[in-house]
Amino acid sequence: MRQQRTSASLSKPLIGLAGKRCAGKSTAAEALLMFGFAKVAFADPVKCAVSSLLGISVDALDKHLYDETIIQPFNLSAKGLIHSMRAEWGMANIRESIWIDIARKRIEEYLLDPGVAGVVVMDIRSEAEARVVREMGGMVIHINRESNQYGLPERSMSIDHSVTVLLRMLDPS
Repeated sequence: MRQQRTSASLSKPLIGLAGKRCAGKSTAAEALLMFGFAKVAFADPVKCAVSSLLGISVDALDKHLYDETIIQPFNLSAKGLIHSMRAEWGMANIRESIWIDIARKRIEEYLLDPGVAGVVVMDIRSEAEARVVREMGGMVIHINRESNQYGLPERSMSIDHSVTVLLRMLDPS
């Protein structure tokens, strides 16, 4: 079921990025920001809450600086706290679609904003999240990159390369 988009948003691209950790999703999203896109992530509200709760910047959470450090009194790492808040608190105690509903609202707002060229959703992690992007008239791009024995990319993708690939997909002429 495809959701109807208003005339104000019909011509704006909506792109969801899927892929493993360190595949280049953030790099691709950053590239699109240079072209007037707005960035949305399903994890944004959870990361903001954990950031506020712990007094740690969202940037530090994004860079995985506290993934392994056990934080008291929670007896969890920041990564564990994010997961717990997302799944055990939000999805289990409020409603399963809470984070998807919040992201959908933000996407809709950006698509109606005349100052925004398009929207990139940079953290598609489930079929339900991909479905939202598709239902809203968008496309999901899977970013795959070979990685080394540690699971990290062998070579980094330049922002220029990301922009070229994504813009060709949007306008192949």
